[in-house]
Amino acid sequence: MIHEVTADDIPAIAETLPGFEMSSWVGVFAPAGTPAPVIAKLSAAVRRGLADADTRKRMEAAGYEVAAANSPEDFARFIQADTAKWLEVVQKAKISVK
Repeated sequence: MIHEVTADDIPAIAETLPGFEMSSWVGVFAPAGTPAPVIAKLSAAVRRGLADADTRKRMEAAGYEVAAANSPEDFARFIQADTAKWLEVVQKAKISVK
C-alpha cells in the first residue's frame, strides 16, 4: 500500500527548529579579486536600478519584495550570517550528501 504524504504529515519548521525564519534573496556577485573601483561601479548601477520606479514595479509584479541595495560589505556580512544559519540547520538535521 502506498501512503500519500500530505502537508498535515509534515511538521512546521517552527516545531522542529523554534524561532526559525526562512526567506529567499537575490544578489549580484563578482569574482573574488575584482578591483574595488569595479565593485563600486557595479554597486552604484544596482542601486540606480533598484531605485527606478518602473524596475521596482516589474520586480514586484513578478513577486519580489524589493529591498534597498546595501553596500558590498553589508552584503558580505549578510551572506556570512545566512551561511551560518543554514550550516546550523544542516548540522541539527544531520543532513549529508552521499
